[in-house]
Amino acid sequence: GWADYDLDGDLDLYIVNNGNNKNFLFTNKGGNLKNSACLSFTGNQSNAAAIGTKIYIKANVYGNDIWQYREIAAQTGGGVSAQNNLVQHIGLGNANVIDSLIILWPSGLIQTETNVAVDNCLSILEKGGTTISGIAFNDLNGNCQIDNGEAVLSNMEITIEPGGQRVYTDQNGLYQITLPRGKYTIAQNNSTNWMSNCGGSPQIHEVEITNRSRNQILSGFNFSNISTGLCNSSDLSVTGATTALRVGFASMLAIKVENNGTLPGTNVELVVDFGSDILPTSSTIPWTSNIGTVYRWSLADIAIGESYTIYVSTMIDANATIGDTTRVGLAIGSLEKDCDLSDNIFEETGILVGAIDPNDILVSPEGTITSDEVLQYKIRFQNVGNTAVKRVVIKDELPNTLDLSTLELGSASHSFRFHIEDDRTLIWEFENINLPDSTTNELASNGFVSFRIKPASNLANGTAINNHGVIYFDFSEAVNTNIVQNIIEDELPGKGGTLNIFPNPAYKQANFSINPRDLSLKQVEIQSIAIFNSLGQLVHEARGLEQFRYQINDLQLTSGYYVVKVLGVDNNEYTGRMIVQ
Repeated sequence: GWADYDLDGDLDLYIVNNGNNKNFLFTNKGGNLKNSACLSFTGNQSNAAAIGTKIYIKANVYGNDIWQYREIAAQTGGGVSAQNNLVQHIGLGNANVIDSLIILWPSGLIQTETNVAVDNCLSILEKGGTTISGIAFNDLNGNCQIDNGEAVLSNMEITIEPGGQRVYTDQNGLYQITLPRGKYTIAQNNSTNWMSNCGGSPQIHEVEITNRSRNQILSGFNFSNISTGLCNSSDLSVTGATTALRVGFASMLAIKVENNGTLPGTNVELVVDFGSDILPTSSTIPWTSNIGTVYRWSLADIAIGESYTIYVSTMIDANATIGDTTRVGLAIGSLEKDCDLSDNIFEETGILVGAIDPNDILVSPEGTITSDEVLQYKIRFQNVGNTAVKRVVIKDELPNTLDLSTLELGSASHSFRFHIEDDRTLIWEFENINLPDSTTNELASNGFVSFRIKPASNLANGTAINNHGVIYFDFSEAVNTNIVQNIIEDELPGKGGTLNIFPNPAYKQANFSINPRDLSLKQVEIQSIAIFNSLGQLVHEARGLEQFRYQINDLQLTSGYYVVKVLGVDNNEYTGRMIVQ
């Protein structure tokens, strides 16, 4: 059997003889010993000895990316009397780090480690073990139990300690996370409109996972919620994201709609202006009507806590110009009051491309931003291999220059499980995605995730915000995306506020005013206004106003998406977006 008997980093040989024959130990004196690593494995869902585990190791050895393979097996000593040590030893030549370590556990779990240090022994515990799950819901009768007719709540953040892991409830109000043996405290973080409450106190669950509960699914760790009282109506929101916009090719727009309010949204209307270069061809929920590039969905009611995604298949105009910027404007509204109109309108921007790097990260706006702007990130992926992919994992370790408390998940191309590890690492898991390769089905081989987040507070002018993602396809090596960068450059302190447009979407009338950023400041008068359509053409202009509110009573604009630019008497420009129905 082979083992590192003297713990000097190389393998020694022990030979066992039967009968009265002596056994022999041959020690390896090292000689020309290079870098190496030793890895020991402990199963959690799998058997404790990790028998049957397959390990793929990638490192750059003498300038070449080299993959090595190991498998932990029983009876590997050449006979019934011997067994190799289960610790795996890997020679690495001049490599200073293991770039990718992919572990296929017997349970079926695929675990990936990156940037593993060499010349030491690493103990690796199989992640997961027991799945904990529960539901967040609106506890109408206050009995701390979910009953028929009580709405489930999506996008509620659940925290697991120790470890600082976070998961979010899905469209069914369900959260779930797989944890190894240990004791845990599970709590819900309150949102703006909902707070955990059972008998007058927040619910907290204490969970202990033992050997007896290993590999089980433990459910019922629910969170009953009541309204915080800050919102007594619906709170509709919409986001959208597209796959790559390749000229002459098919694409897809995913539209996520949700109601985070405390009352249902009734007679909900969704309006989308696709612009001149994107042609919708079909939708998982058919649109009700369209005029030119503007498409309308009558969505009826959206229940309390309800969230779902509409997938729209599109075609990019073959005559469009590569390099042009496209803008898709989305707006959602109903006849009732909405608690927060700021998230009822959304703009998805994209660049028309030819050939592209299919695995990348995008940010909008690009370049220089102010410290209070919201950044919209999108991580795109595509299977450019030669066979279907069963599982995709995306990781994004957020820099400290982003405020994690402002994170909002956006639309995605496929259903996923999401959680946060190590305080700041966002993880999307697409299990059983069955993503075809690009030669079999080019459109279906694409996917993406998206999210919104604000910069951290008190960042100095000139601070760089760098972000990138890592994409894993089955057990292939990790794919690192490009790095996107924003630079903080706050506007002069004299700027008085933000542009308010009401109603939005607009029909025959629209009102414009500058809302003070600080209520203690005097409202800024409007000096001039200019409205541009989705092609950038000026369609309305007024000058010499010097008034606090500008109103258009007979809105002579066709249905579509518009950018509004207002100049205040403080000589600052204020920009907003408007949908005209």
